[in-house]
Amino acid sequence: MKAILTAHNQLQLVEQRLRELHELAGLSTEDIVIVDNASEDGLAEWLCNQTAYSYLICDEGIETYAKILNTAIAEFVGDEDVFCYTPDYLLVQGMLEDMERLLYSKDEIGAVSPVILENEAERTNFADGEKINKNKLELPEGNVLIKYSAYQKIGAFDERLLQSDIAMKDFLLRGVCLGYKFVECGSAYSCRLPSEMEIYLQDCNRATQREILKKKWGMNYFNSSPNPVLMEMLKADRKQELFILEIGCDCGANLLEIGNRYPNARLYGVEINEEAAKIAGHIAEVRIGNIEEKKLSFEGIKFDYILFGDVLEHLRDPAATLRYCKGFLREEGKIVACIPNLMHYSVMRELLNGNFTSSDIGLLDRTHIHFFTFKEIVRMFTQEGYGMETVGIRASDMSLEDETFVDKLMDISGDVEKFMFCAIQYAVVAVAK
Repeated sequence: MKAILTAHNQLQLVEQRLRELHELAGLSTEDIVIVDNASEDGLAEWLCNQTAYSYLICDEGIETYAKILNTAIAEFVGDEDVFCYTPDYLLVQGMLEDMERLLYSKDEIGAVSPVILENEAERTNFADGEKINKNKLELPEGNVLIKYSAYQKIGAFDERLLQSDIAMKDFLLRGVCLGYKFVECGSAYSCRLPSEMEIYLQDCNRATQREILKKKWGMNYFNSSPNPVLMEMLKADRKQELFILEIGCDCGANLLEIGNRYPNARLYGVEINEEAAKIAGHIAEVRIGNIEEKKLSFEGIKFDYILFGDVLEHLRDPAATLRYCKGFLREEGKIVACIPNLMHYSVMRELLNGNFTSSDIGLLDRTHIHFFTFKEIVRMFTQEGYGMETVGIRASDMSLEDETFVDKLMDISGDVEKFMFCAIQYAVVAVAK
C-alpha cells in the first residue's frame, strides 16, 4: 500500500498524521508520499529537510486533486494499492487494516472508505451499532483506499474536473460501469476536521464543473447520495423479501442504499436517461423509458413499493402515472414519494413581489412542469384510489422575519394550517386500495 498524503497549509496536521500512519497503521516511510499543494506555512521547507519520505511540492500554485493523484501515482506507485488521504481526516487504530481486509474480500471491490462521523454522539452510536458494509456511489475523496488493479482498468482521474469530490465521483462512476463496487467499511470509522482546502475549492466555479461533468456523461443530474427522506419513509422487515421499483432511478443511489438496508430486496428501476440507466443497471434491473408512455413490462411482478423521489413534479400528468402504476402494485402495496411544496413561504414572498423566476435547482427548478400544495397532493392520491398513510413534512430553517411573514400569510388565508407555508417538501406514503 502507498499512502498519498496531500496537504495545504497543514504542517502540524501532516506531522500528526505521519505519526498515526506509522504507529496506528504500521506504514513505513517508504510507504508514504507527501504532497505539498502550494502551502505557505513552511510545509515545503519542512519537506526539503526530510530524507526518508518521498514528496512532491506544487511550487507554481495550487494544483487540482486529480492532477496531484495522477502525478503521484505515476511517479511513486508501482503496483501497490493507493490510499488517497488528506490530513483533515483522523486516522483511527485498525481503520486501514479493516479497509484493506474488505478491499480484498471480493474481486469486484475497487475501493473502500471508512464511515465518516461528524460528532461525539455519532461515535457513540457507531460503537454500539451494527457494523454493516455499504455499497456506495460516492466515497470521501480524502480518505479512500483504491485497489491498484482497479485504478489501472478505470484509468486516471479526469484533470479537467478541478474539484476533488467531482473528480472522485467521475472516477467511481467509470468504475461502476466496469462492474466494480465501492464500499463503505462498516467496521472502520474516521472523523473530518475543517479543511483550509475547502476555502480554495469554494473559489472554483462549481456550475462550470457540473457542466463539464454533464457534457461528459450526457446527464443533467448526478444523484450519487440516497435521498434520506425517501429512505426514512420506507419501512419494512429487513429480512423480508421485497419487490421495489423506483421511477426515475437516475444512477441508482436510492436503490443501492435500499439494497444495503434490505439484503433480500429485488430491485427494479425505470430511467429515461440512457446513460444514467446504464450505471443504475449495475445495481438493479432497469428499464429505459418514459413512464408516461405506459409501455413498461415487468413480467407479472407485483411490487411492494414504488418510489418517486422528486419525480412527480417533472411529469405532464402525474395523476395518470399514479393510476398506471397502481397496476404494478400488489394488494396494499405502497407509493412512496417526495414532492416539493409550491406553497412554501419563500415562493409566496416572491409571488407577492411579482416574481416567479425559475432556477437550476430548488422549488422553482426550471424542469418542473407540475406544481403541488398539500391539498393538491392529498386530492390527487385520493382521486386515484390511494389511501394516505403518511404525509411527512421537511421544513426549512426560519428566521424571525420568516416567522412574522408566515403569521401574516395565515392572517389573510382561509382553511390552511401553518405547516403548509413552512414545508419545503412533503414525503408521502400512500396505500393502494
